[in-house]
Amino acid sequence: MRLYESVFIARQDISSQQVESMADEFAGIITNAGGKIHKREYWGLRSLAYRIKKNRKGHYIMFNLETDGATLKEYERIMGLNEDVLRFLNIRLEEVDEAPSIIMQNKGERSDRGDRGDRGDRGDRGDRGDRGSRPPRQEAAAEATPAEEAAAEAKPAEAAAEAAPATDSSEE
Repeated sequence: MRLYESVFIARQDISSQQVESMADEFAGIITNAGGKIHKREYWGLRSLAYRIKKNRKGHYIMFNLETDGATLKEYERIMGLNEDVLRFLNIRLEEVDEAPSIIMQNKGERSDRGDRGDRGDRGDRGDRGDRGSRPPRQEAAAEATPAEEAAAEAKPAEAAAEAAPATDSSEE
């Protein structure tokens, strides 16, 4: 039997209890075939990097399991048929790490960040005098190049020529 890590994402609109029962169903597939679940973690409702099947969030579940190839294939088939599973990924491991995963470790550290609601650590920013004053704007005509000025002078002459009535020399 080989070791695998399996992570799946369930739809955002199902409850945590439904996710747990779905995880129990998937774990039952492995254990009924003689496999073993070494670790099971519920990572919670997390934002997705991009929309998947019109969902912006998903419930993440991670298993470390030990099973054979045929059982894993059946496990993947059942996951693929379940409409509540958005994505799943199974990878082979050399050994199971019994410590909590990085996601679970970060979840615990999040509370250490403290309350940042008022952003008191920024201090009084005042008028931000360190930036200096902005130079006054110059008129657009002062910034024009000599070539642009010559083109601007030629346009009124062309407009006057077009406005004059055209005479045909054959009518005379």
